Amino acid sequence: TTTGTTTGHVSSTVAPPLPVPNLISNGDFSTESLSPWSCKQATCQVIDKVLYITDRTAIWSGPRQDIPVEGFTNDDDLKVAFKFKIKSPEKITAKWKVKVTKSEETKYFTIHTVDVNIQEWESIFSKLTLPIFILGSDQVQLYLEVSPAEADISLDNISLKPEENENGDWEEEANQRIDVLRKRSVEIKFNLDAINLADVQIEIEQKNHKFPFGTAVKSTRIAECYDANEDDLYCEFVRDNFNWLVDTYRMKWKPMEPSEGNTVTEIADKMIAWAHSYEKTVRGHALLWSKRGNNPAWVQDLYGDELKTAIFNRVNFTVKHFEKYNVPHWDVINEMIDQGQENHTFYMDHTGDPEIREKVFKYAKE
Repeated sequence: TTTGTTTGHVSSTVAPPLPVPNLISNGDFSTESLSPWSCKQATCQVIDKVLYITDRTAIWSGPRQDIPVEGFTNDDDLKVAFKFKIKSPEKITAKWKVKVTKSEETKYFTIHTVDVNIQEWESIFSKLTLPIFILGSDQVQLYLEVSPAEADISLDNISLKPEENENGDWEEEANQRIDVLRKRSVEIKFNLDAINLADVQIEIEQKNHKFPFGTAVKSTRIAECYDANEDDLYCEFVRDNFNWLVDTYRMKWKPMEPSEGNTVTEIADKMIAWAHSYEKTVRGHALLWSKRGNNPAWVQDLYGDELKTAIFNRVNFTVKHFEKYNVPHWDVINEMIDQGQENHTFYMDHTGDPEIREKVFKYAKE
């Protein structure tokens, strides 16, 4: 702040806020060199301000960098915004990890995991709370694990910054996420030998986008359009406005298995087939429902191991069946928080196992 006196009054100018420092050095590789990154059991090359990692031999092969420990003095310093861009010619799972050394003790922590399923740049933004073991540590090293171990990867725009907007400016935070998650650069190349730019008028219309924008649909209505091979107004609206869908009801346990062993999937199968014909993705909702009354009638009076067997049979059949239809992921247990007069602890109450929900999540993931 600067102050001065003119004709008896004081004016002040408030300096703009300082930019939040990036704890990662050369994260955008603008120096056209690798330093201060190092590379372990791989070939790391910076070309056109992008880091290319090839010749990898293990999941941990690749870049790493020491983060200044002076930046972590209290719990608030552990709250950070993490951002990076990644690309690979094949499907990969990328895990960012930190190796923390304190008083001759070394621990390893996974701070971020992402599956990359496209061969284009994937921009990632996430708010993280780093492990408290970092406070008072002697060394913190950030590195990347990628499986499969032999996959080539490219990285750019890596940043790890203390959380901003302590004043609760949610709108600015949302706009920052939009910039990272929903926007992509478009490059248009012209053959200047063949055209005169003065004679060119360009009109660009976006026909589709890859950002998931979805809705819940009545699969009975969609199945009718599939059978008729013609879209009514309902199907037209879904077709023209959304690229991800969930079934409101027919993929849940109660309608799918009205009696034990009697599985009904025809309507949901047709809905998915219709969605795929328009290159839309269907995600699974839901494997289980925590309220007793929202389970099949034959399930509601099961207890102990009988209920556990029914639960795991349901998860196993459903995930495997819809794998054939490329359903990428599932809501595992719907509405686990109590609301209204009926509690949402049916599976714990009837199995007598307080950890049943955790076990189901792990089983579904396997």
